[in-house]
Amino acid sequence: MLHGLRELTLQDTLISGSIPSQLGRLTQLQYLDAGRARLQGALPSEMAQLTALQVTASNTPGTAVGGGR
Repeated sequence: MLHGLRELTLQDTLISGSIPSQLGRLTQLQYLDAGRARLQGALPSEMAQLTALQVTASNTPGTAVGGGR
């Protein structure tokens, strides 16, 4: 599917809720920008295998993305 995806930008989107654990299947993912998205909760444990992953997130109201790595 999207196994070769290296960058995912969710910045300024209306996406809300928790970060799906399925993102851990994107083994080539190196950069996740969730700035000003309405995501909540910690990074899923499935994302711990993504050792090159860099996450950018802002702490604007409604956004509380925490590190689970």
